[in-house]
Amino acid sequence: MPKIFLYDEYGPEDVAMMQALYSRSAESVEKHVAKVRETGSGKFMERFYVGYGHLSIADCGSTTIFIEGVSMLCAKAIQDWALYSGQETSTRYIDMSKQPIEDPIGTVASKDIIRKWHEFYVSSGLAVEEHLRAKYPKKDDADEIVYGKAIKARSFDILRGFLPAGTTTQLSWHTNLRQAWDKLSLMRHHPLAEVREAAEGMLATLSERYPNSFSHKRYPDQEAYRKDILAKHTDFAPESLHRDGTHRGSENAEEGEARRARQAGQLNQGNVLSQGDSEGVPPEAGEESPPKPLDRDPSGCRQECDKEVPPVAEPG
Repeated sequence: MPKIFLYDEYGPEDVAMMQALYSRSAESVEKHVAKVRETGSGKFMERFYVGYGHLSIADCGSTTIFIEGVSMLCAKAIQDWALYSGQETSTRYIDMSKQPIEDPIGTVASKDIIRKWHEFYVSSGLAVEEHLRAKYPKKDDADEIVYGKAIKARSFDILRGFLPAGTTTQLSWHTNLRQAWDKLSLMRHHPLAEVREAAEGMLATLSERYPNSFSHKRYPDQEAYRKDILAKHTDFAPESLHRDGTHRGSENAEEGEARRARQAGQLNQGNVLSQGDSEGVPPEAGEESPPKPLDRDPSGCRQECDKEVPPVAEPG
């Protein structure tokens, strides 16, 4: 009959050390637990995981990080990891109309676009719910509260496609210590400043709680490699672009002079971005004017609403 042990009361570094001792000792985990109690696990992790490079040790200890007040764009950057485990605020079940919105571009055009998408999301809710109630009337034996929640959820499910990606959310990330360092050491070089800030914040919190497991030295060659990887394989890079979409490093001196001349010409013509903008900033050459205000007629959603899909049922 095998012996079975469970030690959930110990922290990630303690549990990682207990497991690592199996690889160097045939003694029972009961003795390994006694050693952890006697000596602690911090110096062990610093010596064998960080110093020696026995990376699989850190696979054996896990923690959960809770991140709040970040844009959905930032949340996706955190979740962009093959071994990600966690949860995020559901735009299918939660009204996101009062959430603050991050604008990573910060131009007049971006503010105008975000404002219009957000206004459409806010103003269309009741109309979409009314349409859904007409299309999927409540059955006589259905509970009114359950039916109402299902209609509301279906409405959010339709309208969440219009939420600006800068809408703030919250999420959790359950990860082992090794993956936390591997992921965050890359995220520190993300082109989006908000993602870099979140990465540094998570690293600071983890380093404070587990200083021995996050005591890695940062070598210039490794940092340069990480920065290069993120620059090559991340689609969003606003800091590297001119407002007309051209890359800052892609033009020669002559092309740059021509671009600035076009801008100056637009300024002389008084070509403002949109009537009523207090900033009065013109678009650069090749930059389209912002779209006209979105039609808030609920018929704009009918193509989606008319799909023969019943309202989402209330979970269990």
